[in-house]
Amino acid sequence: MKIKVLKNSRFDKIMRRLSFRVIKEENARITYEGIFGFKVDMEQLGLTQKEFFKFYRELTVDGGRKRRVGTALIVTPKRDRILSVRLSEDEYRDLRKMAEMEGRSIEGLFRELAVVAAAKRRGM
Repeated sequence: MKIKVLKNSRFDKIMRRLSFRVIKEENARITYEGIFGFKVDMEQLGLTQKEFFKFYRELTVDGGRKRRVGTALIVTPKRDRILSVRLSEDEYRDLRKMAEMEGRSIEGLFRELAVVAAAKRRGM
């Protein structure tokens, strides 16, 4: 997923923490590449409401989608692949318990675990 956005030092710190890498810098814009979705609000970015709305309008996402909920920006990768996995009854039960404890779906938890494990193997 590629994200092109107006430069913002706080946003840059968030992106680097999420293992996004800078692939292009030009004037007042910067392009990042990474695989994780995220949510960030205007307070985290240190922006006024007017600045936040401009920041949101100027942000583009290739290979994903952006949306705004109030003063929060949510970016999610495009998910168009399906993966089927067989688990033992014990593995499934443990995964279901873990998801319930975190208030999440099994699918969402499993996706995060798989993506994080893959990112670690790639050195991200």
